[in-house]
Amino acid sequence: MTIYRLYIDESGDATYSFHKNKENRYLCLLGVIIAKEYYENTLSPKLEIIRELFTDDRDDMPIFHYTDVVRHKKHFEKLNDKIIEKQFNQMYLDFLCDAEISLIAVVIDKEKHRSTYQNLASHPYHYCLDVLLERYIRCLKENNGYGDIMIEARGNNEDNPLKESFNNFFNHGTKYCSVDEIRRNLTAREIKIRRKFHRIIGLEISDMLVNPMRKFILHQYDINTLLVKNSFDEKVLEIIAPKIKRDSKDSIKGYGIKML
Repeated sequence: MTIYRLYIDESGDATYSFHKNKENRYLCLLGVIIAKEYYENTLSPKLEIIRELFTDDRDDMPIFHYTDVVRHKKHFEKLNDKIIEKQFNQMYLDFLCDAEISLIAVVIDKEKHRSTYQNLASHPYHYCLDVLLERYIRCLKENNGYGDIMIEARGNNEDNPLKESFNNFFNHGTKYCSVDEIRRNLTAREIKIRRKFHRIIGLEISDMLVNPMRKFILHQYDINTLLVKNSFDEKVLEIIAPKIKRDSKDSIKGYGIKML
């Protein structure tokens, strides 16, 4: 029996406040599926080695956050040194290439969803979460595995409704995922919520990958946006694309990625 964990992060605004703004119109939830034993014995030590590029103080290790890395903020100011930047880029790309992870992701067009359902429109984040979890349950079933879910804290105003949303999923299921399937494959009836300062590698990986993944999915569905192109993200996407879950026909649409 293999135990997995799904690490989730989002890219984009999770409300309808800015749904007409093209940059904020699309919300993406990415789930990174990692086997527990592999995570502890192999994946974590490899990322710790990369972390050491930025400090030799074990009590002041950097937390990998996409925005900080891209903008060379905080510990990552060292990336302004072209030699260190080149070394980091190669180590990080090699890390992703070797990483035994599986990816599932969902993007919602908030403007389209709101205009279609008006006041009956589901909360965009919670709707995406249900669809993401349906895919996670399917992956667990296919791999004869069991697992739980961890997500990065977003604040009490967001986290408490999120807990309620997950409880509803666990206790009532969805149109495409029964309660029996959920309880048979999940090892915990509550979603785990952790903060950045906990420095959880699975959440760091999902944070680093969710922005490139949103760009990838929008491109796959021929949606043009104002998202800034980034050559390094393109290299990342080349590496992680094969790690997206596929169906029996080797298709990712509707299976590993979903556009709502």
